[in-house]
Amino acid sequence: MFRLPASLAFGFGSPWMLWGLLAIGIPILIHLLRQRRPRVVPWGAMRFVRAALEKRQRQIRIDSWLQVLIRGLLLACLAFALAEPYLERLGLGTVAESATHRIVVVDSSYSMGYRSGGETSFERAQRVARQIVEASRTGDSFHLARISGQTPRVVIRRPSHDPADVLQEIDRLPLLEERGDLLNSLKPLPPLLAAEDHLKSAEVVFATDLQQENWLPSASFVRSQCGELFRQLGKSAEVSLVDVGAAVTENAAVVGLESRRPIAAPGAVLDLDVEVKNFGRSPRPGTVLEIAVEGVVRHRESIDLPGSGTVRRSVRVPSDLAQDALVEARIEEDPLPLDNVRRLIVPLRREVRTLVVAGSESAESDAEFVRLALAPAETLTTSPPAARLEIRPEVISLGGLRDRDLEAFDSVILCDVPALTEGELDRLRRFVTSGGGLILALGEKASAADYAQGLGADLLPAPFGPPTPPLTEQDRPFSFSETDSLHPLLRVFAGNPDAGLLTTPIFRYRPIEGPEPPAGTEVILRLSNGAPVLLERRSGNGRVLQIQTALNDEWGSWVLWPSFLPMMHEIVLASIRGELAQRVGEVGETLSGPRIRGAAEQCVLTRPDGSRSTITASGDIGSRVDAGRGDVCGVYQFSFPGGTRQPERYVVNCDTRESALARVSPETLRTELGLDPAVRFTTQWTPPVRETGATTGGGEIGRMVQPLLGLTLVLLVLDLLVAGWKRSGAVPGTQSGASRGR
Repeated sequence: MFRLPASLAFGFGSPWMLWGLLAIGIPILIHLLRQRRPRVVPWGAMRFVRAALEKRQRQIRIDSWLQVLIRGLLLACLAFALAEPYLERLGLGTVAESATHRIVVVDSSYSMGYRSGGETSFERAQRVARQIVEASRTGDSFHLARISGQTPRVVIRRPSHDPADVLQEIDRLPLLEERGDLLNSLKPLPPLLAAEDHLKSAEVVFATDLQQENWLPSASFVRSQCGELFRQLGKSAEVSLVDVGAAVTENAAVVGLESRRPIAAPGAVLDLDVEVKNFGRSPRPGTVLEIAVEGVVRHRESIDLPGSGTVRRSVRVPSDLAQDALVEARIEEDPLPLDNVRRLIVPLRREVRTLVVAGSESAESDAEFVRLALAPAETLTTSPPAARLEIRPEVISLGGLRDRDLEAFDSVILCDVPALTEGELDRLRRFVTSGGGLILALGEKASAADYAQGLGADLLPAPFGPPTPPLTEQDRPFSFSETDSLHPLLRVFAGNPDAGLLTTPIFRYRPIEGPEPPAGTEVILRLSNGAPVLLERRSGNGRVLQIQTALNDEWGSWVLWPSFLPMMHEIVLASIRGELAQRVGEVGETLSGPRIRGAAEQCVLTRPDGSRSTITASGDIGSRVDAGRGDVCGVYQFSFPGGTRQPERYVVNCDTRESALARVSPETLRTELGLDPAVRFTTQWTPPVRETGATTGGGEIGRMVQPLLGLTLVLLVLDLLVAGWKRSGAVPGTQSGASRGR
């Protein structure tokens, strides 16, 4: 922008279009290239007309250069018009630039879907963004960004000077179904400011509900990085946060839906645990909770939600299905409907196949006790055959693992196996990562060093030491002791002292290294001396359980106790819980589909909105199909061409951390993020005041695009007239030589 002495400012809205001035040289170049040097031919009569010809040629040269001048002016006017020049009167004491570069950031996280006053917070944010664009002046430029967990976070990456295009993009912005990611949404903004014309003033406007979960990250280092990015923005721009959230936010959500067992038999009753939370302060008596299976309501009850409280229900519903069951838990609609429903896929199977690897060839080995517990005689079973989930064990000897197809099994039990080869370890690692279950039953032969080195920290729940010495006659046996929190695996024993779990005598065990297992490993059961005896660790989509005592009658009486049979069933089912877990995800997580059974296997993914895409598997056989991010809530179905395999369904739920609608105050945000005092907090956007003193008589005088386009049209007509005069030989104010001869 240029300052004129009489308090005027002259500038260009699109200064890069001034490169078009280089086109002025085109008519000059064409004129010079068209000139030809005449060929001299001696002729006696030539001397009579030489004087007339020389005078005529001088007139032609004048006409040609006049036409070059007109065409050069025409191109210059066109270039100036495309650069959008304007003239503005400045008030006294102003230092403001008339052109402003604005970055408009719209919060698109799903909490913005809260409806109050007839519109959602997201619709109010769009209205604020439109207001900013509609109030723009010639020369203003815009970037459009959003607060989101997914890319692209910058919607308009190159600065736009067309308000109509920006308004169109604002209207196209979708309300997402995921949490916002403040840090990664802030990172692209400072480079956008640095790349824009430094002569322009700049402004960054956030339209958001200031939800505390998003704006105050729990990790201190993340808050520190967010604060630093805000300070970078404040160095070159005015920063404003427009609060578009509702004044009162009452919300309830279904925050948990789990099946007590990872799979169920067809026609069996489903044991479900449901958790509903009230994120508001006001009680919600009489809230209706429904449980539906394949869209049919199988359970309905009224619950009383206390203010800021939680209600948990255990529900048993029939499935009456032969295939996987889609279960939905839902409450009545409120101002934020997305989190009022939660979905679950319960795989229905008639049997669970388990591979038992024996570390000893003795008939009374650990593997034999496990086989008898998992596949008891028919007389010991009490469940109806149609609703019975059978566990079918297959025992193999040590060394047979390398020849078995692990994809045919749901779980693998290593019964006091001394060590494994590198190939066997690699196959087990892929098996667990893709969702299989691994159970390590440790005894005398298990090598602590080989297990720690071979399985590694990702598969081994905890390193272990040598066995405890045999008990003497004076020593009392150990017994099992429950942990502080009841693991789902132990719920079958809750309130049932006759099951004998806590009275089981244990003589020896393999203590873990250190007082507690490493982070990421959960202790399910302890001994009476506090030592962990049953541990669980997640690895990829699968789970690994580690039993610290041998499964024989030398290390204890557990294998002879009433609790052993149901406990082994629960341990096997707990190990394959990854099969259930990987069928349920949250928005933003990678959607891992069915296991790959062949090279370049293809499947068709049907998304919740009905759209379809074909996916070609690219991983190893046995690994899962990578379907990318699950970005909306609902049911995703994988089907296979030709019906070679049964379709598999997966569900994606919302992350209910976003359901907590408590907002952060400006004072808290300034303190926690270290915001500059110049950062504005407001509920209505107004252009920031940048003047250093009073301003009078300011305002725009006019935009000069239309006059320049009009002048371009006049020059075009004049160029046509001069060209016509040259062809006819009649130029105003002159007379041709032929006319003068007459």
